[in-house]
Amino acid sequence: MKNTPIYWIVTISFLLVLTSACSIKNIKTSTLDQFENITLIQNNKSFLVKDDMTITLKSDEFSFEFYNKRYNPANKEYYATSVGFSFDNDFENYQTGDLIADLPFFRPGTGMASHKSGFYECIFMHKDANHYLFYENETDRRLVLVEKMDHDLLKLRFDIKKIKVNGVENSIEQSGIDQLYVAVLIDRNLNGIVEKNELTKLLIQFKP
Repeated sequence: MKNTPIYWIVTISFLLVLTSACSIKNIKTSTLDQFENITLIQNNKSFLVKDDMTITLKSDEFSFEFYNKRYNPANKEYYATSVGFSFDNDFENYQTGDLIADLPFFRPGTGMASHKSGFYECIFMHKDANHYLFYENETDRRLVLVEKMDHDLLKLRFDIKKIKVNGVENSIEQSGIDQLYVAVLIDRNLNGIVEKNELTKLLIQFKP
């Protein structure tokens, strides 16, 4: 029986189906993992941001790109990205497993108001507060919509052109700052807990 043509046809067909199913699963997993990526962009140069990494930039404008779902307050789906900036390493002890309510920069009510345009036209150096970023539609948004993706996700951009320090607003270059600690928090499942790949911390060093 095992040497008959029918046996080998059935066996090979089964193996092909199994291999195909595994490949599709791996592709889907890889695609979903991609949506956890955060990219830092300056002058058409991109950096894939990894947790606890240091990136050196010119003292100039830069942007973050990342993925999140549409902000939908009518359904209590508050898909937002919270970004904190500090001159000190205030985020050092923030880690996976933390309750967001226990994190001074990100606890509920710490999202700062945007400018009248709806965007943050500069970043604010406030302790215990974050830039609360979302996209609901072209009228209600604090982010630029780059692209609509699969899985109900949006590719979004946060442009950083100026910084406000001690009440004075300047360009990055004019501010004279040499480094910034940054923490990006995306509570993707809205459960109020920092889970794997939801919190990314980095140090940006500026050169003239």
